[in-house]
Amino acid sequence: MWRTIVLRAVVGLAIASCLAYVVDYAVLRYRIATSGEAAATDTVTVLYGTPLKNGQTEIFTDQPQSETCSRSIFPHLGYPACWYARRHPTKVISENRSSGSGPSSLAHGTVATWTRAERQRL
Repeated sequence: MWRTIVLRAVVGLAIASCLAYVVDYAVLRYRIATSGEAAATDTVTVLYGTPLKNGQTEIFTDQPQSETCSRSIFPHLGYPACWYARRHPTKVISENRSSGSGPSSLAHGTVATWTRAERQRL
């Protein structure tokens, strides 16, 4: 008895979630088709930061960047949702970098120092 009720609730929640995602995507595509991409997307100012050895994050406030976001509930078209992007305006640069030279090859826990040209490429 309880197992059937829980199973139906889980299946119903999964179907409702999928339906919400599909409807959200359809509304976004409708906005793009009728009013153009500018009506369905927005830009948000983000700042980049890097983690320091003491656990804090250094924020680079001298080079704010613009990020395109979608006006939707869920992320679509490779863009984050605007409500999420506005609530998370700081992008932390990952500590784990690929091999190579320069700031892109930092070891775990190393403090980064970027030149102005290198930060503009981010």
